[in-house]
This record gives sequence, C-alpha cells and structure tokens, in this order.
Amino acid sequence: MASLYTQPTSLANGALAGIATASTAAWITREPLIVWCAATLVTVAICRVAAAYWLTRNGDAGQRDEHVREAVFGGGAWPFAL
Repeated sequence: MASLYTQPTSLANGALAGIATASTAAWITREPLIVWCAATLVTVAICRVAAAYWLTRNGDAGQRDEHVREAVFGGGAWPFAL
C-alpha cells in the first residue's frame, strides 16, 4: 500500500487529464450543471494532488500513519471517480 503514496506524479498526471477533460466539456457545452461538476472535479483533483505531495514531503511518508493515508487517498478517490 505504501507504494501508492511514494510517487504522486502518476496521480498528478491523472488529475491533469481529468481537469482537461472536464474543462473541455464545460467549455464546449456551457451547460450550468456540467460547469458545476467540472469545477467540483477540478477542486477535488487539486486537493488530491496537494495531499499526495504533502503526504510524501521530506521523505517522511513511511512515518505517517497508514490509516490516515488510506483515508485521505480513498476519500479523494471516490468524489473524483463520481
């Protein structure tokens, strides 16, 4: 499980892809609900990437509680997937 938190680059790449896709859909459709969903997705993506870098900063990811990391990553994964 710890390997999920040691390389946040792949998480950032996925977040960028999601942001690009959602932003494009919002821009093309200009549908208020899609714009709102895209804005929510962008916010969640930014928070997930920030949390990933925060959890791995200074190489102390191994010292953090495993349950906290699971909660943070899992808590961000569900809204991002929806």
